[in-house]
Amino acid sequence: MVAGAAKPGCVRMTYSLNELAGLLRKAAMGAGFPTGHGVAISEAGVWLARRGVPVCDLVARSIGRGMRESAIDRAAQVVTFQTARASVDGVSAIDLLLARTLGDTIELQGLDEPVLLLGLAGVAAELHNVGFEMRHVGGISSVGTAVLGFDAIKPGTVMLGLTSSERVEAASDLATRYDPVAVGDNGWEKLGALAYKTYVPASEQSRISGAGAGLTDND
Repeated sequence: MVAGAAKPGCVRMTYSLNELAGLLRKAAMGAGFPTGHGVAISEAGVWLARRGVPVCDLVARSIGRGMRESAIDRAAQVVTFQTARASVDGVSAIDLLLARTLGDTIELQGLDEPVLLLGLAGVAAELHNVGFEMRHVGGISSVGTAVLGFDAIKPGTVMLGLTSSERVEAASDLATRYDPVAVGDNGWEKLGALAYKTYVPASEQSRISGAGAGLTDND
């Protein structure tokens, strides 16, 4: 996928990756997610956007279903997340794999947004110098030594594994957090509506305390 490419019929807008990160974090919190999940989701979104993946709509779909407790089956040899959601269970799955307490593979059944999971894995790979492999209905996608197969990833059961790779993808040719990037999908408005829920209504007391221009405007 070409960086910044917009799908037909989508709204093409340009923002910095910092603006995208802030919106994704606030939208996740507005949808009821804890701050830690909001940060993880926003970092994954930026990681994907730097590689030309339109992230707004897929994140909006996943967080729009709200936060809920994970349904985990620990009886099998492989820990399984049932009816998995990337924004909820994907964050937990990455943490469990990094802790290395439940083996090197986790199953996420019926995962809603596998591309978001790949973004979460990409961020973790860069932070911890490890590799991840995703086996899904479209094939195998990996992150660590390289990033492969964005377009082949489809919703469905995913096997997420931790690999021994300690080399991460070179990102020197990718956009920085301050560079303008094209947000090539209509999910921006959906995310904005969720982020709006985190805003505090203006009041006379808030203006006296320093919100907005206050009682005087001497700019």
